[in-house]
Amino acid sequence: MSKNIAIEPLTRIEGHLKVETEVDNGKVTDVFISGQMYRGFEKFLENRHPVDAARIAQRVCGVCHEVHGVASVLALEELYKNPSPKNGNILRDMILGLHLITDHFLHFYTLSVPDFVDFTQILNYSGNDTNILSLKNWVAKTKPQFVLKRNQGNYITNTSTALGIVANYFQALKIRSMGASGIALIGAKAPFAHAILPGGVTTDITPDKLMYYHKVLEAVKNFTVNCYIPDVMTVAKHFPEYFKIGVSYNNFYANQTFKSLGNPLFKGGILLNGNKEKFSFENVKEYYDKSFYNAQGNPDPKKKGAYSWTKSPRYKGEAVEVGPLARMIVDGNPYFKKLMADMKAPVQSSTMARHVARAAECRMLLDHMYNLLDSYRFGEPTIHQVDFSRKVSGRGTGFSIAARGALIHQIEAQNGKITRYNMIVPSTWNFGPEGNGKKGVVEKSILGAPVAYSSENSIEVGRIIRSYDPCTACSVH
Repeated sequence: MSKNIAIEPLTRIEGHLKVETEVDNGKVTDVFISGQMYRGFEKFLENRHPVDAARIAQRVCGVCHEVHGVASVLALEELYKNPSPKNGNILRDMILGLHLITDHFLHFYTLSVPDFVDFTQILNYSGNDTNILSLKNWVAKTKPQFVLKRNQGNYITNTSTALGIVANYFQALKIRSMGASGIALIGAKAPFAHAILPGGVTTDITPDKLMYYHKVLEAVKNFTVNCYIPDVMTVAKHFPEYFKIGVSYNNFYANQTFKSLGNPLFKGGILLNGNKEKFSFENVKEYYDKSFYNAQGNPDPKKKGAYSWTKSPRYKGEAVEVGPLARMIVDGNPYFKKLMADMKAPVQSSTMARHVARAAECRMLLDHMYNLLDSYRFGEPTIHQVDFSRKVSGRGTGFSIAARGALIHQIEAQNGKITRYNMIVPSTWNFGPEGNGKKGVVEKSILGAPVAYSSENSIEVGRIIRSYDPCTACSVH
């Protein structure tokens, strides 16, 4: 007998997301993922000065703000035909790279780890570690629900293993705070880096600032190597079945990015039905089949048959997965392949492969960011000034990335005013509803998933969804 399970809202994500599943004989047989609101950023950017987009676009999200700033200014630079000098590109890559790594910490520890680790084991601690004892006393006193209340399921219950990851959960918060100070040093503030503008970065960079950034980078590196990557691999070893759960269409898209030193760190491209090809924007189309938009792409909240405010981007009509896993697979990253080989796991779409891909990406980004620091040249410009009084007309497209995947910003302007603004963001690629006759990427990942524990709030479905690091706030922009 089939049963419907609705999770609304799904917690430990950015934004408001509803998941409806039909379960029969312990497996998901149908699924609908809904973005639950309309925000209208693209609409209220219309008729504004183009440079306003560099500020306003960052407000699309409370988590991945800098990434929208970078994508927006790349589009503006094409519109104004005013590229950044090398130093400006280096600084933007330093902001973007540090953001991606610390965002991966947030995703793993704050959002995902409670699905896999029994936090209540901290109450069983009887050792002498003052940090863990302090946490134990805090839990006993404040009774935080994220520690004491959890879904039915299988967890890491070994006290020593669980406590090590729980301790790093709290340490990750401190490292992320330190990372934000490094971003603010270059971007002028965090969140919302106001120094990022078309033409480069406005911040006055001194040796002291780069020395502090290096200090931040060292702390982030030590945490990545000694805590984050080992913790990801520990979870992967405890849950090997998730290398076969949460499999999408195995079509992938990644943008070419981090190009300030010449050769891009991520080569980018499309992997479609097993064949790799160069990305062409002409092959991208946004479908509204099951979205609350009419044929012209305008909001239609009463549209019959629609169930989500997220659109459905397709490449050559096919749903493609984006994210760190897509970047690792499209790029053919050898370190990622080694980690997967250590797990005896297939290099394909899966819940656990997405976590491993983030760990590999952090290691890859760290090496690149030390090279960025070495390549910065004092005395050379960080920005080419733009004449914002010019009533520019034309079009610009910015191809960049967020922690969650490929990111595109498009701007069209006439006589110094924005006439059209369009964002195709990672969670739109992944969390779009059915379009062109096919389920969305995440919907496909959930089909066939086991539901072995709670019939009310499936932990398996939650694990799959969170492995994509959803940002519904972005996807319903």
